[in-house]
Amino acid sequence: MVDSVNDSLRPERETVDRSRECDRAGTAPPAPESSCLDLFECLGSGVAVYRAEDGGRKFVFVDINEAGEKIEKIRKRDVLGKWICEIFPGLENFGLLDVLKRVYRTGHAERFPASFYQDGRIAGWRESQVYRLPSGEIVVVFDDVTARKLAESRLKESEERFRAMFETAADAILLLDENGFLDCNSAALEMLGLDCKQALLELPLSAISPADRPAGVGSRSTFQEHVADAMITGSKRINSVFRHVTGGSFHAEVFLTCFRLHERQIVQATVRDITYRIQSEEALRKERDFNRQLVQRSPTFFAAFTRDGRTMMMNEVMLSSLGYGIEEVIGKDYVQSFVHPSDRKKVHAAFETQLKTPELTVIEHRIMGRNGKEVLVEWHGRSVFRGDGELEFAFAVGIDITQRRRAEAQAARQQAQLIQADKLASLGILVSGIAHEINNPNQAIMLGAGLVGKAWDSVVPILDAYFEEKGDFEVAGIGFSEMRELVPKYCSGVKECAGRIERIVSDLKEFVRRDPVDRRALVDVNGVVGSSMNLVANMVKRSTNLAEVDLAPGLPKVNGNFQRIEQVLINLIQNACQALPDKNRAIRISSAYDKGSNSVQIEVSDEGVGIPQEHLSKIRDPFFTTKRESGGTGLGLSVSTTIVAEHGGVLDFAARPGGGTTATIKLPVAGQEIKE
Repeated sequence: MVDSVNDSLRPERETVDRSRECDRAGTAPPAPESSCLDLFECLGSGVAVYRAEDGGRKFVFVDINEAGEKIEKIRKRDVLGKWICEIFPGLENFGLLDVLKRVYRTGHAERFPASFYQDGRIAGWRESQVYRLPSGEIVVVFDDVTARKLAESRLKESEERFRAMFETAADAILLLDENGFLDCNSAALEMLGLDCKQALLELPLSAISPADRPAGVGSRSTFQEHVADAMITGSKRINSVFRHVTGGSFHAEVFLTCFRLHERQIVQATVRDITYRIQSEEALRKERDFNRQLVQRSPTFFAAFTRDGRTMMMNEVMLSSLGYGIEEVIGKDYVQSFVHPSDRKKVHAAFETQLKTPELTVIEHRIMGRNGKEVLVEWHGRSVFRGDGELEFAFAVGIDITQRRRAEAQAARQQAQLIQADKLASLGILVSGIAHEINNPNQAIMLGAGLVGKAWDSVVPILDAYFEEKGDFEVAGIGFSEMRELVPKYCSGVKECAGRIERIVSDLKEFVRRDPVDRRALVDVNGVVGSSMNLVANMVKRSTNLAEVDLAPGLPKVNGNFQRIEQVLINLIQNACQALPDKNRAIRISSAYDKGSNSVQIEVSDEGVGIPQEHLSKIRDPFFTTKRESGGTGLGLSVSTTIVAEHGGVLDFAARPGGGTTATIKLPVAGQEIKE
């Protein structure tokens, strides 16, 4: 910067020198080069010219440019002819005055490095270049580098803080690239058994690489592959066995993080020795396996329950006797799911008693297995309490004492199931026939709508030309200017409605088939709500003047099928509309994230007639409906419950006192499960 300023000022110096010579000779000076004077004033760097007096011991201001005035906060007219130390009293201690004297004496230009100047008026960092003109005058080109020095100071402090954090971190930290190690902290040296950093820098990457390949080239290439992956993806986690440089091995958890430094990719490896944790986990696993084998291989029944009576576990003997898999019983309400209805009241009472005391309780009751199998069990139960007196869990050991009336009860239950299966089979045949009869004309509608749309697009240019020549005219009793907009909308509407018919028929077939849902797709719940409201907008408008939609922003996505979730929501909105006695009753649709259950929730609330308590437990049953006279089939909520369950979610209903119902869809966040 200073060198470029010197070059730029060279023509002006020559002009100034000629002017000085003319003054001494008493002749008129030549006209200055205006471009040079303009450059002098327009330079970003400060430029000051001094005249030496008293044999080069004092220097008096001759000139200063506008940038110099701004930097030093002075005005040219106030300083011209004054001794430099009058304007800058701290100059002698600053060191620049000695440079001025030396340059005047030797004639050799000198650079005065960035230094801090301060007096009672100004303070800051200055960087200067000093040289002598042929006339003997001294020129100082200077810059205010205070901002740069402050930035350098802050950078240095930041680097020192980072270095302190780096060195004092409890985890071992290594810095490396694809060629080898670059740096490490004290914890890394201690973990690897090294005395100094230089010892690490001399090691190949294979010295600590995972022992999942033979030592040497193969081992090194393995670690380099991890480093290369981290450079591509930005980060990588390794959990493996690592080799100690002094021998032996240890379990380590390594987090590789890539960052760029001066256009160079650096990988930070944070290494945590988890050997003790792995050993503890292994010991705990062995202990759990031992205890599990004691329980699982016991010839008696064994079951454990939460405080709200949900099943925590059942041993293999009990599962085998009931005919269930472990995944089918975990989390189920024990009394409601497995206890015979006639025995539930007494089991509830016994369970409530057991929850209040650590004493042993004994009870006999019937439990129900798969396909209605009954087993009469004598239970010996006990509760386990924590140190603070809170119940942790309850468990019971049971003995199968069943030897009665199994054949006839089982036959009756099988008969009931056959009747239900026959209903579903009949429904399947009916749906197949309906699908065939509806799909054929519906396909014709879709084809015709598309053909009409294309035909309209073809004739519109002709009609437009006629319109331009003759003016507006009627088509089917409607002006062409209006009809031109309506026909495409009607064609699109017909195709959309035909598509909805096709989806409805498909959904009926899906109810019978119940194929599993592909839960790999990510679904935006708010998008589902918006799409559903669009589809039922007319029905909502006809049903209420008080429809409200309240969607929480930034909801996490869920896994599932957009159309299937939309199908459930449309069914719930339609039910809410049908429940309203007049248009002054409200419907509210909202979405939210529930942190407790780690789920995204959709609520559909209405101020309608509500659901009687005696019907709440039946509304999900196939064929149950209170609207059979108006065409209800009783399949809507049954299908909706199935769809939500296939998505790993829950569909709940709550009837409020005085009327109104709230339906809540709970869907797990993508890749997660709903917490109990």
